[in-house]
Amino acid sequence: MRPGDALYRGLAWLAAARLGALGFVRGVHARRSLAAGEIVAGRSDIDLTVVIDTPRDLAQESQQLRALARRTAALRRVLPVVGPPEVATAPELAHWYRSPDFPATRERDRGWLRIWGEPFARPAGAGTPDEERLRNLPWLFWAWQELPGYFRRGRLRTCCNLLLDMVDVRDLCAGRPPGPRRRSEILAAWLDVAPAERAALERVLQGRTPRDGGALLRRVYALALELVDSLGALVPSLDGAPSAAEIETRPPFAYRRRTWLLVDPRNPDALEAALSRVAREPHVALTSARALAVQMRHRNPWEYFTIRDARVGTDLAPPPAAALARAVRYYQHRIVPRRIGLAVGTGVDRSATLGAQIAQARLWLEQGFVAADRDALVARWQRSHGAWPWLPVTSRDAYFAREYGIACEVMDVVEHKLRDAA
Repeated sequence: MRPGDALYRGLAWLAAARLGALGFVRGVHARRSLAAGEIVAGRSDIDLTVVIDTPRDLAQESQQLRALARRTAALRRVLPVVGPPEVATAPELAHWYRSPDFPATRERDRGWLRIWGEPFARPAGAGTPDEERLRNLPWLFWAWQELPGYFRRGRLRTCCNLLLDMVDVRDLCAGRPPGPRRRSEILAAWLDVAPAERAALERVLQGRTPRDGGALLRRVYALALELVDSLGALVPSLDGAPSAAEIETRPPFAYRRRTWLLVDPRNPDALEAALSRVAREPHVALTSARALAVQMRHRNPWEYFTIRDARVGTDLAPPPAAALARAVRYYQHRIVPRRIGLAVGTGVDRSATLGAQIAQARLWLEQGFVAADRDALVARWQRSHGAWPWLPVTSRDAYFAREYGIACEVMDVVEHKLRDAA
């Protein structure tokens, strides 16, 4: 065990013991870098999963989550390396890993380590081999969408980590045997990277600074573009291909402006010019025609309906109903709104998106309606169901006292509609 791993295990145990002192916590487990033995001290985070008792009702659940949120906030003030945890009962967690509707996989975790309390064995996925490979695609495109922000901030190590997570999913889609791999193993098996680039990436993974970090950062983004473009030959995508050089969208459910630059990864001059724009303009990101068609089917199919250029609709077919239904089922798992609540006030605060994503799910199931922006979504909800129920979130405690309960009530309605449709 490396010194960094031992230190982080000790910190994780301290955090887990404090969480475990809450009487309803049954076990605390580590995922990703700590569980995989790939900690870089001072740079890695601690990713935890907390298993709780099944509450008797929503009121007790809200009370427990408020207590957990307060304890987590206190821990993060002294141990900021501990990230907002995933929280579930044991049956919920088993469903999270078993169902092909959710991107919770052993490949995403890279490792699993019991830190405190009762053990929990993650079940194998219940989908077909193809479903089990495809369920990792939302995780790949999450990394792809995070990449531009870290690229602009010059966060080379984070960009390298995101790239290797993407490589792992691409390899799964290309037919590699399923199962978790460490990032060092992913890099060692990656045949598409030059020896000099491999050596530079290895140094970054070890926490060392390369000689020309700026050039390597641009190369990492370019390699990621090549990778997502290659998915078009491996997995189902939307029919057609956009011919525009730029496509502006408002990705749900924050509905902030995004400009996709469609670049051929084999055109070095166009790629270099596009990278310079991404570095300057905070709403700009790279893609290719093939990559965008895959992404809008497997990551956030609702984004297709926010495309501002009507001509794109003649080039690219809309997502099939099955893609939208899968997105709806993902929102139905309570791990999702719990994770949102525990991240309130952090750098990954997504609380403003909660009501919109659940409202969109219900309106699509009831009416086939998909909003092009937040105003249209709120207006349709008000016409159909009365006042918009969600308020701006001011704190984790307020979120779990009010917004979470409203979300769960609407999720129950959606669940009944999904069952009726089945």
